[in-house]
Amino acid sequence: IKPYDGPVTVFRVTDRSMEGGTLPEDLGWSEVAERAVVVDVPGDHFTMVEPAQVEVLGRRLREQLDLAAAPAVAS
Repeated sequence: IKPYDGPVTVFRVTDRSMEGGTLPEDLGWSEVAERAVVVDVPGDHFTMVEPAQVEVLGRRLREQLDLAAAPAVAS
């Protein structure tokens, strides 16, 4: 299978106590995509969507969407 030829954004929690073993920083997404961008968000797998943490997740998501929508700068 050919990897996806674009970037993917991985929102990774900062509380990794629930992760079993050692996982790669991008959680393995670079194996299936050309580039994986890792964005840290507070909480763990379950608490990342609770009120205090979800606000940060929302801001990080908005930042990534804005970056993706920005016109490329010619060099």
